[in-house]
Amino acid sequence: MTTTTIDDIKFEIGQVHVVWSFFEADLRKRLVEAGFHEQIKRGSIINHWRAYVKQHAPEHASHLQRIDTLVVKRNLLAHGIDRLSIETDAVVGCTGPDGETKLFSIAELKELSDEINQLRF
Repeated sequence: MTTTTIDDIKFEIGQVHVVWSFFEADLRKRLVEAGFHEQIKRGSIINHWRAYVKQHAPEHASHLQRIDTLVVKRNLLAHGIDRLSIETDAVVGCTGPDGETKLFSIAELKELSDEINQLRF
């Protein structure tokens, strides 16, 4: 039996961030290819992508809801981690701006990385 460590949890959190960075790089590349060089110099790539899709690429509109769901989870991991635990189960605790706490298991972190990867172009 393998024992989960805090480092295992940290690794999976890192995986989410790396995959998310690749995803944003894909979006940035698509926006540059579409001629949005200047617009993307400031602000969130995700917000620029939303605006672009709504105006110019409605074929990608179905992905926006999935992206919005993933953004919430990713932002919790980027800005709200307040607990790592391996006491009973390996979990990451995150508190959002609304004060609500979300717990992520290692399996959920792996699933999140997979979901983000599935959205890549």
